[in-house]
Amino acid sequence: MRILDYISFGLKNLIYYKKRTIYNIIITFSIILIILITFTASNTIISFLEENINKNIEYRTMYVKYDVMEESLSSVMKKLSKVKNVIKVIEQDKYQSYITIDKFKTNKTDGEINIIASDSNLLPSIVAGRNPNSNDKNYLICPTKFIADSNLSTRTDLTKEDYIDGRKFLNKEITIKYYSYDYSKEIPEVLNQYEEEFQLIGLYNTYDNYAKDNTCYTSFTNVAKINKNMSGNSEEYTEEVYYHPIIIVNDSKNIDSVFEEINSMGYTPIKRMNIDSNLIGNIKLICLSILLIAIVISIICMITIILKNIKEQEQEIGLLKALGYTNKNISLSFLVESLIIGLISFFISILIYTILYFIISNLINNTNLIFTKIAINYSWYSVLISFIIIIIIPIISTFTWFKKIKNVNIVNLINNE
Repeated sequence: MRILDYISFGLKNLIYYKKRTIYNIIITFSIILIILITFTASNTIISFLEENINKNIEYRTMYVKYDVMEESLSSVMKKLSKVKNVIKVIEQDKYQSYITIDKFKTNKTDGEINIIASDSNLLPSIVAGRNPNSNDKNYLICPTKFIADSNLSTRTDLTKEDYIDGRKFLNKEITIKYYSYDYSKEIPEVLNQYEEEFQLIGLYNTYDNYAKDNTCYTSFTNVAKINKNMSGNSEEYTEEVYYHPIIIVNDSKNIDSVFEEINSMGYTPIKRMNIDSNLIGNIKLICLSILLIAIVISIICMITIILKNIKEQEQEIGLLKALGYTNKNISLSFLVESLIIGLISFFISILIYTILYFIISNLINNTNLIFTKIAINYSWYSVLISFIIIIIIPIISTFTWFKKIKNVNIVNLINNE
């Protein structure tokens, strides 16, 4: 028999047993779709966790408390700078601040930006504009798309439509605004309003470092100056405030070792964003376990369906043997039939998976900002694995079954004994 004869035989058989064919296709494509969805969900969760931890500098940042009566800040910073894997030691009041930019205000946002002190070693990759040089004084590095609001982390009404395009302000002068307060009053009042001209010289992608969407970078000098001005007359009317140093670790993998070493030095390190490595590991394990279980169950279901179909057609197998068809002819005929069902189911599942992928991606792109850093990637690996499964499983199942019945008496097969 030629390959076309096998295909013709399989198609005629599928059409003849129409109800059974439709049932098998529905079950098979559902199995494949489950594999595709499980793969995508697992990869999305694991990728988000790993990318967030590896790229977000906040996970690599720690405050270090020390006994202010026993040791000076400069002494502590000097010791911390010698700790292995610590790439930067910063005074707390020179690390970050908040400013308002009227040009960044919208009907829904108040224009507040979180500015982080940085240098060439700590800046995220610049995708538009340039890095600062020694001649730059008042400059900002902001996201390509950002939202300027003081309550960004708690806002649930903001979507990607509310993003500001950073390119509109690239290489332009921007007036920043901040305030100092009079602490002699029971309720502090504005003492002075400061306005300064800054230039937005570079843009970065928040997906590259998982920073908040209202985070811009400037020099350590600028942050220190802004915080000093903002303190107003607080030294006269409030108790003395002791600032603790902040350290930045070179890699998230070294956080725990640095933490332990600083702790052994008699200081108290506090992670700015705590990472529960056990929880992260358990989440990854759960995702991989669910994926493995889904694949195993899917394979078992497909094998069961194929063997059930062959079992139901034992009388037909007996008649084919009686008509002179060889075991090879019969095996290949039923194999082709199984492959046709598998391929039809595969293409249906790919179509539905693709539609679902674009629907969910579109929803995420236009939904609350909480999901903006979640990237759902089309799982080509799961497509390949699904295709391999629908090819390999019918081959194994069909030939395993026919190996068992090839020596069975034809009369017994016809009588289904």
